[in-house]
Amino acid sequence: MGTNSVKKGPVHMWLASSKAFYRFLVTHTTDGVCTIDENRIIQFANSGLLCMLGYKQRRELIGRCILEFVDESDHAKVNKRLKERTTRSSEYYQLTLKKADGTSFRASVSSWPLFKGRAYIGTIATIKVASYYTSLVERAEESETRFDRLADQVPAAILEVASDSTARYLNSTARRMFEISNDSPAKAYPLRMFVPEYERHRLDRLRESAIAEKTEQTKRIFPMDILLPGGKIRPALWSAASIHHPSFELRVRIVIIDISELLSSIIIPDSEVFARQNITPKEEAVAKLLIAGLLYKEIAHRLGISLSTVRTHAQSLYKKMRIHTKEELMTALHDGESDYSAENSVMKLFGLFFIPPPAHE
Repeated sequence: MGTNSVKKGPVHMWLASSKAFYRFLVTHTTDGVCTIDENRIIQFANSGLLCMLGYKQRRELIGRCILEFVDESDHAKVNKRLKERTTRSSEYYQLTLKKADGTSFRASVSSWPLFKGRAYIGTIATIKVASYYTSLVERAEESETRFDRLADQVPAAILEVASDSTARYLNSTARRMFEISNDSPAKAYPLRMFVPEYERHRLDRLRESAIAEKTEQTKRIFPMDILLPGGKIRPALWSAASIHHPSFELRVRIVIIDISELLSSIIIPDSEVFARQNITPKEEAVAKLLIAGLLYKEIAHRLGISLSTVRTHAQSLYKKMRIHTKEELMTALHDGESDYSAENSVMKLFGLFFIPPPAHE
């Protein structure tokens, strides 16, 4: 069977329709699109570029050197950038372009190399009027300024973490919490300096999850201890989500709420209550942390013991008190106090926030 008799199947039809759709987009987009050969000669220009430069016919552009439409001050930059295309690199930069009427404007250029096999044959570029994107950045920065003013009024600490795991922004509450002066010369603070060593692996999972934009997980709130100056450790609630900074950098915004006062306001039974149940001091420590809403893994970190040891203490505790759940533990330890029902409601509400950090899938 000859090659000309090969039947065109669904894949061929899909490719043909894809090419037609791509051609339609390139032709009708308001952005300028052009291809330039290895000698800097324009081979193709769409209607968007014609309109941008003030020309009516494609033949007015095709066959001419791209440098004819670039301000002389940027010729060296263009020659350097086009030379770099031969190394298979692509990039984004700005140029001053000249219009047909002699005026000029700043443009943002994204360019990619074109290869046929291993041979470089030219460059494809998309061109946008830079003033439009400059206004977008200005509006984004104005929005950030408004956010900064609002963030400084809330009681929660707010941090913005860059891709190198350093906090580049701290609101006034965060600076007070971690005793960082506004006059501090440092512009970036390692994120790990804000948590004890045993919490750092959880902090890494939080940041990675937010960057991956797993919104169903990063919207959740969970506890993680914070490390304050002087080695003080406080319980806190954390939440994180990815944001797009005006600098076009992907960052993670973290909100931290110190809950030490809230925890201290919850009535914890004194040692006499535990003594009446023949509960050992180690079991008592586990019981108090269970009542505070911590998970076994978090209790192990807090007490510096293994997870299996925590389970052993909890099982012994439940056996001595003839109970099976945390709710029964709270009821038994409060021994029918009149205000327990109200406290129990607080604990149930508070327990909703104690969700473990997202794990790797």
